[in-house]
Amino acid sequence: MTSPPYAAPPPAGRSSSGQPVPDPFFRPVHPTPSGVPMSPSPSTSARPVASPAVLGAAFEGLLRRGLGAAGLLGIALVHLLDLPATLTARPYLGWAHVAQILVSVALAEVLLRRGGPIRWLLAALVAATALLGDLLGRVSRLPMTDADLAGWFAPLALASAFVEVAVLVLAAVALLPRSGQPDS
Repeated sequence: MTSPPYAAPPPAGRSSSGQPVPDPFFRPVHPTPSGVPMSPSPSTSARPVASPAVLGAAFEGLLRRGLGAAGLLGIALVHLLDLPATLTARPYLGWAHVAQILVSVALAEVLLRRGGPIRWLLAALVAATALLGDLLGRVSRLPMTDADLAGWFAPLALASAFVEVAVLVLAAVALLPRSGQPDS
């Protein structure tokens, strides 16, 4: 026999017969002898329950790595947009742009997967070499070029400088010593 359509549903946590229904999302936490809360599961998949501070620090590291990877991809994009003109006018700089693009994209992928001081040093090195190349191209006479003193405020030059400095700042912050922080 079915209940009429106007019958009230059973209260939350109760079946239609009134019996309690276990909540599939409830997992009691029991302290271990070391004081670290553990999942009650006896299997090998039991992991310590992270505190909000640890989760916040992990999120901060993930956000920083994501922004660093986005900055490296921005460096690659700026060089990709400048590539056709540079390959035509100055082939050696065009090939340097190709190398910069490939290294930036590969390092962005590596940085997204995991941080660490070596990866952040590499990101800073990529950004610094791009910034140094921009500066040298503007103030000195590189082979097959004239000093481009008027190009300081071109939109592509400003975008390039912005992402390169942003990656340098992110790398510097990531390399600052912090106690008890997870790998950023």
